Amino acid sequence: MPSRGNYHSQRYEYASSASVLINKSDKTSPHQLNIVSGKITGTDCTVLRDTGCTCVGIRQCLLKPNYFTNETATCQMFDGSEKKFRKATAFIETPFFTGKVTALALANPVVDVIVGNIIGVGDQPNLN
Repeated sequence: MPSRGNYHSQRYEYASSASVLINKSDKTSPHQLNIVSGKITGTDCTVLRDTGCTCVGIRQCLLKPNYFTNETATCQMFDGSEKKFRKATAFIETPFFTGKVTALALANPVVDVIVGNIIGVGDQPNLN
């Protein structure tokens, strides 16, 4: 098992057409998401902890062909629409969770890895 690396927190603004991550019309909001560094099978990546999500999503181009399963998952998006994603397994190292996950392959996510409410996840990043 790879050891934890040094993770550095960064703050970015993102919006997505599939769901709402930021309400830019809300002038009282800081309009920022806490994006941290992590690794997927040893490759550096950006990570977002999404407490409104019930799975893990990984940028599809970071997944090797042999990581994909023959399964798909149907997910309900923020606006109530449904979308199908291919499933894959991969080893991730993040400040919120480290281990092997079954994830959804995302074509164009706002970050490389989105960590939702999965068993063993922590809400506060472990930056050590």
